[in-house]
Amino acid sequence: MFEDLVIKTRSIRNYSPDEKIEEGTLKKIVGITRYCPSSANLQPLKFRLVFEREECRKVFENIRYAGYYKTGTVPKKGHESKAYIIICNDKKIAPNTQNFLRDTGIVAQTMMLYACEQGIGGCMIGSFNEQAIKEELKIGTDFDIMLIISLGISDEVCEITEVENNDVRYYEKDGIHYVPKRDPDEIIIK
Repeated sequence: MFEDLVIKTRSIRNYSPDEKIEEGTLKKIVGITRYCPSSANLQPLKFRLVFEREECRKVFENIRYAGYYKTGTVPKKGHESKAYIIICNDKKIAPNTQNFLRDTGIVAQTMMLYACEQGIGGCMIGSFNEQAIKEELKIGTDFDIMLIISLGISDEVCEITEVENNDVRYYEKDGIHYVPKRDPDEIIIK
């Protein structure tokens, strides 16, 4: 059921060290996005697939995960992402990248839902060193990096909890990643 898939699709930051994500799997995840809506149907989003160990290391060195965590390392050493999809805006098609932020969100959530359905965990990453990643992966100047999706087989337990005292910060306790969510009555404007 769709509701179950949405609830199950969480930001995963620790991945199984033994499971690799193949290029063909990444192509399927990206392929589903061609059916997503796009502003003026311009479809300016392009995707850089990262699945080779050395390229994954280069991306990992230039991203930041889990800003709310105060202790420990996220991900745990050896549990880093096994693949990334870098969502880029092709400025030759759409010079004003700002106009395609909505498209980026739609595409990213579609990829996360599809990956989860396939048994793959993921995390949307908006904190990264764009210039360094573009240089390391030879992504041309005609592209702006919009968002990065990390992927792998989940190696963590993630549970939804209720927001208390307006504190929305996610946290880890006893090896479980807790994600507070607001009550439905709180998010409806009356």
